[in-house]
Amino acid sequence: MTDCVPQSSSDFKSTFDLAMWFSPDERTPAVRWMLDRMGERWSLYVLCYLVDSGPARFSDIANKLPGQISNRMLSLTLDKLVKDGLLHRVIGDSVATYDLTDLGRSLMLPIRMLIDWVI
Repeated sequence: MTDCVPQSSSDFKSTFDLAMWFSPDERTPAVRWMLDRMGERWSLYVLCYLVDSGPARFSDIANKLPGQISNRMLSLTLDKLVKDGLLHRVIGDSVATYDLTDLGRSLMLPIRMLIDWVI
């Protein structure tokens, strides 16, 4: 572990070369995808709400999210999460219900760990 700590300012750049951590390779698209999801303002709120509540209708999600979210923004967020495979939409009797997929559930433990780390 001590070999990662620069001994002088001259070897700082070589030791902590950011290009090494963010160089394009086969993992880059997956990392970018994950950062994009985590960086969106409403995605984490929606995912955390659904893990606690279970399946929910659009209006339930809209009413429970903190702050002001427009119906359009919520719709775009839900569509993106469905497209990414984190949520699935079940349409029945003219009412759409959203729930976490297995992939969405698997993401919740790392999200909780990140939230705990920040707090």
